[in-house]
Amino acid sequence: SRVNQWLQARLAGDEVAMVLQEELRMAYRPPHLDLSYKSIGDAGFHEVGRFIVEREFIETIDLRGNELTGQSIGFLSYALYTNKHIRRLDLSFNHLGRNQGFDIFCRTLETMNELQELNMRACELTSTHAADISKLLRRNNALRAVDLSWNVFGNYGGQLIYEGIKDNVMRNMSECQLSGCDIREDLLIDIAHLLMRNRGISGGRPWTVQSSMSPAAIPSLMSPRLGSPRTPAAPLALADDSYRRPRSTSPVRPAFSPLRTPSPGRRWDMSGSPSILDTPKYRPALFDEEPSSRLATELEDFLQVNKYSNTLDLSYRKIGNYGAYKVARFITEHPFADEVLLPGNNITGEGARFLADALTSPAVLVRKLDLGDNQIAELFGLDTLCRALRVNRTVTHLSLANNCLHPRHGHDVRNMLVANRRLTHLDLSFNMLGASGGQQILDALFDNTTLVDCQMSGCRVPSDVLLGIAKRLERNRRGTY
Repeated sequence: SRVNQWLQARLAGDEVAMVLQEELRMAYRPPHLDLSYKSIGDAGFHEVGRFIVEREFIETIDLRGNELTGQSIGFLSYALYTNKHIRRLDLSFNHLGRNQGFDIFCRTLETMNELQELNMRACELTSTHAADISKLLRRNNALRAVDLSWNVFGNYGGQLIYEGIKDNVMRNMSECQLSGCDIREDLLIDIAHLLMRNRGISGGRPWTVQSSMSPAAIPSLMSPRLGSPRTPAAPLALADDSYRRPRSTSPVRPAFSPLRTPSPGRRWDMSGSPSILDTPKYRPALFDEEPSSRLATELEDFLQVNKYSNTLDLSYRKIGNYGAYKVARFITEHPFADEVLLPGNNITGEGARFLADALTSPAVLVRKLDLGDNQIAELFGLDTLCRALRVNRTVTHLSLANNCLHPRHGHDVRNMLVANRRLTHLDLSFNMLGASGGQQILDALFDNTTLVDCQMSGCRVPSDVLLGIAKRLERNRRGTY
């Protein structure tokens, strides 16, 4: 009878292995391996590890929600050690903190020189695992983005993570998500300052504009589509502080109300289409400070060089509202930009209105818009931008981090989320939304089924509201409405 039981268990195990191998073949779409929410468990990760070892061209591995514990980390660690071409690894919503083996797993990740993004959200990690994570952040010089949200690190674990980011020599780490980790706010702000330092906000590099580039060399600067490595676009040099953000105390002018719905009879043409930005009252003469000649020249050269580029990166270049006006016209006339990155440019509500007008144009195909570290909440800029995003059908990633948003702005974001059905990623970090603003976001997620990621670090939102938001986002990720 024991032999029969052993044979039945062996046959059942072989049947499970065959089913899992077929599942692996279906999930592998080179160079991506997507096994999210398959509930594989510890027993099946031996086959997963063998599959990763046998496949040489795997760059992205998604293992979310598979009940992975420390018991099966050995198979995964060996697979990752033999296949070091992996660039993105997602292990969120597992049980990595259970049992032993997490330290061995972190030592394996230290040797992966091409790993750029690591997600371990809600993996039951505690302060005892923070020391291994700190060593990983210190020794791995390729990591650029880490998501450790919804793990119970506490202040001690947060301090270890801070030291790991601080001691990294290459300073490539530019994003570290720590939402819901029970870390005090001043320590989160210190970590945010380190990440801002790594992104080159303080100091900066002596970039120069390649204005003498021939038209034949322009296609060499064109970056490919999203999801593949990009060639960096020609940078913009703004070393002086000759053009600062205009601080206007005058009332809102009627001229800055660019939001409108295009009438059915209006013709939209990608070359020379009629736009409210072309009218004389929207010329830069309305700005409180006249832009310097150097700023205008270098900005024109930069936009001309990147005319056919998929990414328009003007991060931390102090282009102000004048630059927002020029960028709005540029993306309307040249619909090649997928990503528009404008963080840290002293853009106020006036500049946000120009961008809002551009987003209502059917000619604009922007999918990622980064407006972090600006002041778009001034002069009703956020209200205008949110009303534009209600009718926009292309933007999927939006960053409004550190934009001086207050609880009263939660109503604008709520109405936008209820009406928008394309936005999947939203960053509201380091805005003083408070309890009422967080509640507005939570109420919006009862109706919104497309948003799968909402960063709210440093927003002074109560933990119970954050937990409710996390549950709604997880519901949207799983598709169980």
